[in-house]
Amino acid sequence: MTVQHPGELPRQRAQIFGYRSADVEKLIAHGAGEPDPAKRKTIDQKANEIMVTDANLIYVATDPCIWAFTKPGKYIFYDMSGNMNLSGAYLDK
Repeated sequence: MTVQHPGELPRQRAQIFGYRSADVEKLIAHGAGEPDPAKRKTIDQKANEIMVTDANLIYVATDPCIWAFTKPGKYIFYDMSGNMNLSGAYLDK
């Protein structure tokens, strides 16, 4: 059984790029429970530093586009930023 905070993405969707770090997850959990904004900022900056150091690719900008599909489009998914995932997409005849 997985306990999930309100507004949190389900675990299978939260890790859409395959990145996992026990240290980052601990820092995020610690920061989420820290009431002091200054301490929370320090915790969040440390988590960000780890992610940037670990990253093999950092998105600097995105190209916002509006897409329209008819019913034959299958398995087209979007993340919370509006980025489209077409890895399993196909058109059904």
